[in-house]
Amino acid sequence: MTAGLQSLAGLTRTVGMEGVLRGLLLRYRPELFFEGELKIELHENTWTMVSLSSRGRTRVLRLHKLFTKAPPAVLDAVVRSFFLREDRDAVRRHRARILDFVEANREMTLSSLSAQSLRSPRGSAYDLRAIVDDIRRKHLPHCPDVRIGWSERVTPCLMGKWIAMPDGQPNLIVINRLLDSDQVPLYYLQYVVFHELLHELIPIRRQGGRWVHHPAEFRRLERKFPAFDQAVMWERANVGRLFGAHLRRARCRTGTGG
Repeated sequence: MTAGLQSLAGLTRTVGMEGVLRGLLLRYRPELFFEGELKIELHENTWTMVSLSSRGRTRVLRLHKLFTKAPPAVLDAVVRSFFLREDRDAVRRHRARILDFVEANREMTLSSLSAQSLRSPRGSAYDLRAIVDDIRRKHLPHCPDVRIGWSERVTPCLMGKWIAMPDGQPNLIVINRLLDSDQVPLYYLQYVVFHELLHELIPIRRQGGRWVHHPAEFRRLERKFPAFDQAVMWERANVGRLFGAHLRRARCRTGTGG
């Protein structure tokens, strides 16, 4: 199939999915169509597969692209879970159906960021490969090895991301390129890598109809990082400033600065 036909097929699936979702909402909650706008957005975030938020009078339902292939029963579970006021057991059943679908199609949920599209771990200020090797040797000797690299894009909030790969392939860790700077202390970058490596030892698990990314055991081990308190304080005080400086530089390069 050519790239053009693949794109058209994807668009058809998206339009079909939106039609099913809006039809279900019209059946269950027709008043929503008079209370404000509903937007349906697709993403490739493997951490939060489905979410509902509000922007003024607009509700925004965000779904992983995987749901363009979901059968009507799964889309029904999405609508009933996020828009209907049902009892806790019913919501748990709907969430379980959604998670069953995600687990059955796990390889399709992987981020489009593949090992080949990762930036090299050797950045302008830091070498991530050296940091991983050092942390595994000193703090996590039983942790499996991973592929690691800098992100293609700078983002304002997610400093690192662990991505599970199919069996037989090493998992991936992507570190926000914002941190490849001599303004970032080494201990903070080590903390971010340490945090992501812990996912190798304590995998994301399913509990009560939800994904649990950081259970109590994870948080307990995370606090054992020698510079944990110092790293958390630095992050709170400096990441926003770093991202603001990045935006100003980007505007200067494009000539859009005010």
